[in-house]
Amino acid sequence: MEMDSTLLDIILYLGYFLVIFALAAAVILPLIKSLDNPKGLLKVAAGIVLLLVIFGIAYALSSGDMAARYPDLTENGSKMIGAAIVTMYILIITAVLSIAVTEVSKFFR
Repeated sequence: MEMDSTLLDIILYLGYFLVIFALAAAVILPLIKSLDNPKGLLKVAAGIVLLLVIFGIAYALSSGDMAARYPDLTENGSKMIGAAIVTMYILIITAVLSIAVTEVSKFFR
């Protein structure tokens, strides 16, 4: 039984390492590539700022009232979860509207 537990721990730690390595590569490598084109960094920064603004609006709109139902959940945690869900809704609606506008504009060309 101990052997299975030890092997499971090793595999989990290896999985954690691979996820962290992939995240670091996903962040660092595009930054290195974009040093050739500084205007590309400006577009990336604008996108990140826009996402933060959308999340800020979603955080302001969400309420922390679910914390009363779940004793382990804090009010701030409830607001963060609500903000993440509202942000996802906003981004999905924006994507669907963008697709619809693109297809309609292609139809009339």
